[in-house]
Amino acid sequence: MILICFVMTGQLLRLQFKGRVEYLEKTILMIEIIQTQLSFVNSDITSLLIMLCENRSLNKLVFIKKCKELINNDIPFEKAWEESIKSFSSSLSNNDKSILISFGSQLGKSDLQGQINNCLLHKQRLEFQLNNAQSQMKKYGNLCFRLGCLSGILMMIIFC
Repeated sequence: MILICFVMTGQLLRLQFKGRVEYLEKTILMIEIIQTQLSFVNSDITSLLIMLCENRSLNKLVFIKKCKELINNDIPFEKAWEESIKSFSSSLSNNDKSILISFGSQLGKSDLQGQINNCLLHKQRLEFQLNNAQSQMKKYGNLCFRLGCLSGILMMIIFC
């Protein structure tokens, strides 16, 4: 029983590293979609949110739906975006979330080229975060699992 607890703890930590990578990949995809919509359709923020909510590949990013709900309750976009990201419990780091908050705070506040540049800047920042997350996953993901196994075996030896 002790062994299983330690192994599961190691596995849980490994999944957190993997989850962060997946969330970052989805947020980068979201920014690419927004950039494309701005470039070719010049959509407003409400239309963008509706389109993002309908995109099945972004279902994991529940903060998008939360933001749309808050806007429907007459909360301004910037405040709704920030609130929805802060309340989003995921494997994203605080730095990842601050990049997303920064992205939303500039969305819709400048001309078309400024918004596209905002997308490019924040996409680049998130790609940097993604590279760091991938290297951490490779470095520490398996280590957490192995340490959990070894700790469980050690506890079994000591207590049994």
